[in-house]
Amino acid sequence: MTCRILLTRAAEQAEATAQRLRTMGYAPVIAPLVRIVFAPPPEAALFDGVQAVLLTSQNGLRALAGSGAHLPVLAVGDRTAEAALAVGYQNVRSAGGDAAALGALAREVLRPENGAVLHIHGRAVAHSPLAALGGFDTREAILYHTEDADGFAPDVITTLQADGIAATLVYSPGAARRLAAAMPEGVTLRAICISAAAADVLRGAGWKGAIHTAPSPDEAAMLALL
Repeated sequence: MTCRILLTRAAEQAEATAQRLRTMGYAPVIAPLVRIVFAPPPEAALFDGVQAVLLTSQNGLRALAGSGAHLPVLAVGDRTAEAALAVGYQNVRSAGGDAAALGALAREVLRPENGAVLHIHGRAVAHSPLAALGGFDTREAILYHTEDADGFAPDVITTLQADGIAATLVYSPGAARRLAAAMPEGVTLRAICISAAAADVLRGAGWKGAIHTAPSPDEAAMLALL
């Protein structure tokens, strides 16, 4: 039987991961526990005096909806960088890591005298890349937020209770919180977490099952642990 992998990300993100899982021979089970709500696309004035845009997720890219494509983009990781190139942003660099790596890249390649640095993000920010940019004119734009979904559908609960799912991928501490709250009583499930912070949330919630942390904070490292 094909090994099933549970995906609880928002539908837009889960489908891209599902495609990668299928090519690896796994059967993704998409059961979003969160919805992404986007603000209207930003007006041109947001980019006045800006020398570069920082993106800490693909949600930030989706929220831009093509705006600011004339500006350099510094992306947190390769997937976000590739997605930005695919939708028409031409000057794109990847930090290949987390928010701290993105801040370090920005400090390395940007100069305070060249203009402001704009971070596009959601309502909740655990770590801001702007923290590394003392002496820069920094700006922020909140262009999306998340809303918790209503839990798992009955068929997903039945599959979990029948031990029909081998593992789940956990992409953030918030995702870990939602997952722990939605899990049926008594179910043991292997969890592969993007970070120690996400893993700690599961442990704190009394997670039943093995918890693995990816050696680097990216999806490729997570998938390598399956």
